[in-house]
Amino acid sequence: MNAAKVIQRGLFDDPVSPVATFSSFCKAIGVEEGMNWADRFGKALRQWAASSVTSPIRTLSLFSGVGGLDIGFHDAGFSVSTAVEIDERFAATLRANAGPGGYLEDTEVVCRDVREFH
Repeated sequence: MNAAKVIQRGLFDDPVSPVATFSSFCKAIGVEEGMNWADRFGKALRQWAASSVTSPIRTLSLFSGVGGLDIGFHDAGFSVSTAVEIDERFAATLRANAGPGGYLEDTEVVCRDVREFH
């Protein structure tokens, strides 16, 4: 059985080396790990995505909760078009962040069971 050679591509032009780590990615975008690194990482990731992603990938968020994963996708250059969450309390939090001027301002929030979402 012949196995095809798989070339994994990273976020940059160079192929990913076996020693590539999250720390090396942080360093590449100008973030040092340490106290409060997550806020600096999110900001640096947004800046990197704005300059590197030519067209955001439209994303549908299911089982959205309060939107933590959606924020991560947004920071990485994705466009979360719709967030579906069954719990009204969580959907209310999503709406607060999805309205005009909000972090996910272009996201439609749907409070519904995903089995009923079309």
